[in-house]
Amino acid sequence: MTQDGRSFSKAALDRLIDVHGGDPDRWPMADRAAALALVGASPAAAARLEDARRLNRLLDTLPAAQPTPALAARILADAESVLASAPVSDPPPARPRRGGGWRRRLAGIAAVLWPDQPAWQPSAVFGLSLAAGLALGLVQPVGLTGLFDSANGTDGADVSGLVFGETVLEEGWP
Repeated sequence: MTQDGRSFSKAALDRLIDVHGGDPDRWPMADRAAALALVGASPAAAARLEDARRLNRLLDTLPAAQPTPALAARILADAESVLASAPVSDPPPARPRRGGGWRRRLAGIAAVLWPDQPAWQPSAVFGLSLAAGLALGLVQPVGLTGLFDSANGTDGADVSGLVFGETVLEEGWP
């Protein structure tokens, strides 16, 4: 019987052996158990399976057939004609790069401002000037106010006012 409950006939076993050979391992899983049950129950089915196994052993002893040079040349010629007639397609378009756009722009700006030089040099100059400006801006209101008190009569509030916009210059100031 097959998995769906039907019985396995001798004609179905003959077809199974003709298609898949005498090795039950090559038979479909759905039919294997029912076919082996028929072989165990019927001496005629067992004889048919033994004939198929004998044929398999005989075929296994034969050497593999080698193609003649004429056949090989004909196969290669047919393959070349098929490849020649096949449409040639363009390669797929390059996938746009994700990210890195700002790096290319920055490198372009650096090449214009600092041609034929390594990029670290203008970056270092910019970084140092930024650090110096921040340091002076943070230190000036606290540490530099005493310099202007006695030198020319101005106090530190006036100088920081010039920078930060709090103090207006007087008319008589040189």
